[in-house]
Amino acid sequence: FTDVEGNWTYMLNFVSKSKILEWSGESRGVWGPGDLTLKDNGILVFGGDAPDKGPGDIRIIKTLLKLRRQYPKQVFIILGNRDLMKMRFLAELDEGEESLSNPWLPSWDPNAKPLSEFLQEKKLERDQIGKLKWMLHCTMGCQDTTFLTRKDELSLFKDRATDDDVLRSYIDSVDPKSNDPWMLHFLRVGQLAVILEDTLFVHGGLQDESAGFVPGRETSCETVQEWVEELNAWKARELRDFEQSPRWQVGADS
Repeated sequence: FTDVEGNWTYMLNFVSKSKILEWSGESRGVWGPGDLTLKDNGILVFGGDAPDKGPGDIRIIKTLLKLRRQYPKQVFIILGNRDLMKMRFLAELDEGEESLSNPWLPSWDPNAKPLSEFLQEKKLERDQIGKLKWMLHCTMGCQDTTFLTRKDELSLFKDRATDDDVLRSYIDSVDPKSNDPWMLHFLRVGQLAVILEDTLFVHGGLQDESAGFVPGRETSCETVQEWVEELNAWKARELRDFEQSPRWQVGADS
């Protein structure tokens, strides 16, 4: 299954209809009607895009991570664009970054609103919270409700959640130094492509001109197996680089 995008109800409904997944043991309340288990003959491929549009980001990702730990040879996680874009939070929400007059805009959306215009329209302060709301709504393809659905989910874990709690949850989720970098863990175990027998799994789709291409490599891979191995190795290197330097670096000539 794929593209859950934070919809916890969809996740519950999917499991209820699955022939290989089931809840076992006592209810875990907001975390589900038990512990999610996989049958001995089951193979599960999650196709990417776990978070963003519903109040289940944290629970969905942590549930998938736990399932992956329990069944490492049966559970495979493909990373989607919504998963990978979360690496942006640590650098772009760093203190002082909210004051930038011309922050990054997505090249695929020529109509994306600039930060200043968004803040003025929504009557928001130019601070980290205002920039987070702009990032979610204007640069990540989220719904206007995404900030609030994260607050709703956090409020399930304690009596009340604040805007600052939401901000910290996004930053801490990808911070290698935080106590619970759950999104970063998801990126570590996830892959860009997986081959199971004669089937190739990727997120979204595959264009002919993309097959065999690996960033930074001058020549195209000759086989699908080689391409998948090289592509996943590139992702692992890039993620290690991110963990070593997750914030902007000032150049020598700056």
